[in-house]
Amino acid sequence: MLKLAPPIWALVYVLVAAAINWSLGWPRLPDLPSAPLGIALVALAWIPPVWAIVLFRREGTEVSPTSPANRKLVTSGPYRFTRNPMYLGLVTVTLGIAVWVGSWPMFVAPIAVFATANFVHIPYEEAKMRRQYGAAYDDYVRRGASAIRYRPLEPANAARAARSHGNAQASHARPPRSGFLKFEPYQAALSSL
Repeated sequence: MLKLAPPIWALVYVLVAAAINWSLGWPRLPDLPSAPLGIALVALAWIPPVWAIVLFRREGTEVSPTSPANRKLVTSGPYRFTRNPMYLGLVTVTLGIAVWVGSWPMFVAPIAVFATANFVHIPYEEAKMRRQYGAAYDDYVRRGASAIRYRPLEPANAARAARSHGNAQASHARPPRSGFLKFEPYQAALSSL
């Protein structure tokens, strides 16, 4: 797979979905488009990533999780709710565009962004964070901050990460939880109320 930054992938997916829309004559979904809801989603989508970037700058560390210059594991701000606020923002902005346009092929973009983040970027980044921060990262993961992920992947990724830095045990692999998608960022926010 090409090594492109996630926002570039998101843009490519939106452009491909728009081209598919154009070729199909912009097929509409019932009750869509919804400009107010789409605009609201696009606007709200910027909050988690901008908050994360500001927090990284304040902490004096790199924004890119794969940078060897990262000096600190940031677990406050949006990272209390999700390990991936920037990906959450990308999925939400592409979903907002799809709702705003109201054509079913546009919904391919948020699904593709989610899949690319979940199956390509996040496993690599989490393995790197485990190697760099070790027990501190594992503790952060155990405390409940979670990516919006298909849960059965996590135990395999934890075991793979443990093997990559020589730990013979399955190292903190959690059993899969019930449900297809576990939206823990919202559950964590609601449980703190």
